[in-house]
Amino acid sequence: MLEEGIVLPKDGQLAVKYYSYAITTNHKVALGLYAEVHDKGIWVSKDEVKAFEYYSRAAALGNPASQVNLALCYETGKGVTKDLHAAFKWYEKAAEAGHPVGKYNLGTKYLSLALLSSLSSLSLLSLLSSLYSLSLSSLSLTLFSLSLSCSPLSSLFSLSSLLSLSLISLPLLL
Repeated sequence: MLEEGIVLPKDGQLAVKYYSYAITTNHKVALGLYAEVHDKGIWVSKDEVKAFEYYSRAAALGNPASQVNLALCYETGKGVTKDLHAAFKWYEKAAEAGHPVGKYNLGTKYLSLALLSSLSSLSLLSLLSSLYSLSLSSLSLTLFSLSLSCSPLSSLFSLSSLLSLSLISLPLLL
Protein backbone atom coordinates (compact mmCIF):
# COMPACT_ATOMS: atom_id res chain seq x y z
CA MET A 1 0.00 0.00 0.00
CA LEU A 2 2.77 2.44 0.87
CA GLU A 3 4.55 1.84 -2.43
CA GLU A 4 1.32 2.61 -4.32
CA GLY A 5 0.45 5.73 -2.32
CA ILE A 6 -2.84 4.24 -1.08
CA VAL A 7 -4.11 5.71 2.22
CA LEU A 8 -0.72 7.34 2.95
CA PRO A 9 1.54 9.44 0.75
CA LYS A 10 3.74 7.36 -1.55
CA ASP A 11 6.98 6.61 0.28
CA GLY A 12 9.21 3.92 -1.20
CA GLN A 13 11.88 4.15 1.48
CA LEU A 14 9.28 3.63 4.19
CA ALA A 15 7.82 0.70 2.25
CA VAL A 16 11.26 -0.93 2.08
CA LYS A 17 11.74 -0.31 5.80
CA TYR A 18 8.49 -2.11 6.68
CA TYR A 19 9.17 -4.93 4.20
CA SER A 20 12.49 -5.43 5.97
CA TYR A 21 10.61 -5.74 9.29
CA ALA A 22 8.11 -8.19 7.80
CA ILE A 23 10.77 -10.47 6.32
CA THR A 24 12.19 -11.12 9.78
CA THR A 25 8.98 -13.06 10.48
CA ASN A 26 9.34 -15.06 7.21
CA HIS A 27 6.20 -13.49 5.76
CA LYS A 28 6.20 -15.08 2.30
CA VAL A 29 4.54 -12.16 0.49
CA ALA A 30 6.85 -9.61 2.12
CA LEU A 31 9.86 -11.75 1.19
CA GLY A 32 8.68 -11.84 -2.44
CA LEU A 33 8.10 -8.10 -2.56
CA TYR A 34 11.44 -7.41 -0.90
CA ALA A 35 13.07 -9.63 -3.53
CA GLU A 36 11.38 -7.65 -6.32
CA VAL A 37 12.61 -4.37 -4.82
CA HIS A 38 16.19 -5.69 -5.05
CA ASP A 39 15.64 -7.42 -8.38
CA LYS A 40 14.44 -4.24 -10.07
CA GLY A 41 16.45 -1.75 -8.04
CA ILE A 42 13.36 0.10 -6.79
CA TRP A 43 14.23 2.41 -3.86
CA VAL A 44 17.42 0.39 -3.25
CA SER A 45 20.50 -0.51 -5.28
CA LYS A 46 19.81 -3.33 -7.71
CA ASP A 47 21.18 -6.57 -6.26
CA GLU A 48 20.35 -9.76 -8.17
CA VAL A 49 22.10 -12.02 -5.64
CA LYS A 50 20.05 -10.57 -2.78
CA ALA A 51 16.89 -10.82 -4.92
CA PHE A 52 17.65 -14.49 -5.58
CA GLU A 53 18.12 -15.08 -1.85
CA TYR A 54 14.73 -13.57 -0.97
CA TYR A 55 12.93 -15.22 -3.91
CA SER A 56 14.38 -18.53 -2.64
CA ARG A 57 13.08 -17.99 0.86
CA ALA A 58 9.62 -16.88 -0.34
CA ALA A 59 9.41 -19.74 -2.85
CA ALA A 60 10.33 -22.31 -0.20
CA LEU A 61 7.51 -20.93 1.96
CA GLY A 62 5.04 -21.49 -0.92
CA ASN A 63 4.75 -18.06 -2.58
CA PRO A 64 3.82 -18.95 -6.20
CA ALA A 65 4.88 -15.60 -7.69
CA SER A 66 8.28 -16.01 -6.06
CA GLN A 67 8.47 -19.58 -7.36
CA VAL A 68 8.08 -18.24 -10.91
CA ASN A 69 10.64 -15.50 -10.29
CA LEU A 70 13.05 -18.02 -8.77
CA ALA A 71 12.60 -20.28 -11.82
CA LEU A 72 13.39 -17.29 -14.05
CA CYS A 73 16.54 -16.61 -12.01
CA TYR A 74 17.66 -20.20 -12.50
CA GLU A 75 16.70 -20.20 -16.19
CA THR A 76 18.59 -16.99 -16.98
CA GLY A 77 21.37 -17.21 -14.41
CA LYS A 78 20.27 -13.98 -12.72
CA GLY A 79 21.84 -13.86 -9.25
CA VAL A 80 22.74 -17.55 -9.38
CA THR A 81 24.52 -20.03 -11.61
CA LYS A 82 22.23 -21.08 -14.45
CA ASP A 83 20.47 -24.36 -13.58
CA LEU A 84 17.75 -25.48 -15.99
CA HIS A 85 16.78 -28.48 -13.86
CA ALA A 86 16.11 -26.20 -10.89
CA ALA A 87 14.19 -23.79 -13.15
CA PHE A 88 11.97 -26.62 -14.35
CA LYS A 89 11.36 -27.77 -10.74
CA TRP A 90 10.27 -24.28 -9.63
CA TYR A 91 8.03 -23.80 -12.69
CA GLU A 92 6.36 -27.11 -11.72
CA LYS A 93 5.81 -25.95 -8.13
CA ALA A 94 4.35 -22.63 -9.30
CA ALA A 95 2.08 -24.39 -11.80
CA GLU A 96 0.90 -26.86 -9.14
CA ALA A 97 0.05 -23.86 -6.94
CA GLY A 98 -2.07 -22.49 -9.78
CA HIS A 99 0.10 -19.54 -10.84
CA PRO A 100 -0.82 -18.68 -14.46
CA VAL A 101 2.72 -17.72 -15.54
CA GLY A 102 4.07 -20.88 -13.92
CA LYS A 103 1.49 -22.91 -15.87
CA TYR A 104 2.31 -21.13 -19.13
CA ASN A 105 6.09 -21.46 -18.76
CA LEU A 106 5.83 -25.11 -17.76
CA GLY A 107 3.46 -25.76 -20.68
CA THR A 108 5.90 -24.26 -23.17
CA LYS A 109 8.70 -26.42 -21.75
CA TYR A 110 6.60 -29.58 -22.07
CA LEU A 111 5.50 -28.61 -25.58
CA SER A 112 9.12 -28.06 -26.52
CA LEU A 113 10.08 -31.42 -25.07
CA ALA A 114 7.29 -33.13 -27.03
CA LEU A 115 8.41 -31.42 -30.22
CA LEU A 116 12.05 -32.28 -29.62
CA SER A 117 11.30 -35.92 -28.94
CA SER A 118 8.99 -36.31 -31.95
CA LEU A 119 10.90 -34.41 -34.60
CA SER A 120 13.51 -36.04 -36.74
CA SER A 121 16.52 -33.95 -37.72
CA LEU A 122 15.02 -33.39 -41.16
CA SER A 123 11.63 -32.23 -39.85
CA LEU A 124 13.39 -30.06 -37.26
CA LEU A 125 15.30 -28.35 -40.07
CA SER A 126 12.00 -27.91 -41.88
CA LEU A 127 10.48 -26.33 -38.77
CA LEU A 128 13.46 -24.00 -38.45
CA SER A 129 13.27 -22.94 -42.09
CA SER A 130 9.51 -22.33 -41.72
CA LEU A 131 10.09 -20.17 -38.68
CA TYR A 132 12.87 -18.34 -40.49
CA SER A 133 10.57 -17.64 -43.43
CA LEU A 134 8.20 -15.96 -40.96
CA SER A 135 10.93 -13.33 -40.54
CA LEU A 136 12.10 -14.44 -37.13
CA SER A 137 15.59 -13.25 -36.40
CA SER A 138 18.38 -15.40 -37.74
CA LEU A 139 20.21 -14.86 -34.45
CA SER A 140 17.46 -16.66 -32.51
CA LEU A 141 17.50 -19.51 -34.99
CA THR A 142 21.27 -19.76 -34.88
CA LEU A 143 21.25 -19.81 -31.08
CA PHE A 144 18.52 -22.45 -31.12
CA SER A 145 20.41 -24.56 -33.66
CA LEU A 146 23.55 -24.36 -31.53
CA SER A 147 21.59 -25.42 -28.46
CA LEU A 148 20.54 -28.64 -30.17
CA SER A 149 24.07 -29.88 -29.69
CA CYS A 150 23.70 -29.24 -25.93
CA SER A 151 21.73 -31.19 -23.36
CA PRO A 152 18.06 -32.01 -24.04
CA LEU A 153 16.99 -29.66 -21.24
CA SER A 154 18.99 -26.79 -22.78
CA SER A 155 17.32 -27.52 -26.11
CA LEU A 156 13.95 -27.63 -24.36
CA PHE A 157 14.41 -24.14 -22.94
CA SER A 158 15.73 -22.79 -26.25
CA LEU A 159 12.83 -24.25 -28.22
CA SER A 160 10.27 -22.95 -25.72
CA SER A 161 11.79 -19.48 -26.01
CA LEU A 162 11.70 -19.72 -29.79
CA LEU A 163 8.09 -20.92 -29.71
CA SER A 164 7.14 -18.03 -27.43
CA LEU A 165 8.87 -15.64 -29.83
CA SER A 166 7.09 -17.16 -32.82
CA LEU A 167 3.69 -17.06 -31.08
CA ILE A 168 4.24 -13.40 -30.22
CA SER A 169 5.64 -12.50 -33.65
CA LEU A 170 3.11 -14.37 -35.76
CA PRO A 171 0.12 -12.00 -35.19
CA LEU A 172 2.37 -9.06 -36.02
CA LEU A 173 3.23 -10.61 -39.36
CA LEU A 174 -0.35 -11.34 -40.43
